[in-house]
Amino acid sequence: MEHDLLDDYLDYSIIVYIVEGTSGSSATEKGILHDYDASGILLKQHHLCFIPFSSIRKIEIKARPTLWQRITGVS
Repeated sequence: MEHDLLDDYLDYSIIVYIVEGTSGSSATEKGILHDYDASGILLKQHHLCFIPFSSIRKIEIKARPTLWQRITGVS
């Protein structure tokens, strides 16, 4: 059941928070969730970027606008 957890979110805009390094700075990657497997995710930016799950602290999935928001332009 967990193996298809992200299937509903393919082609959604996401923000990936990378595990902090020794410098203490937190890095993020933004893009479209293109694909995933047991080892990590494939993020589509200007190019395809593979991020292993061991390097991911958090994934934030942006909700798509509702029909009303698309019609009225209100976010």
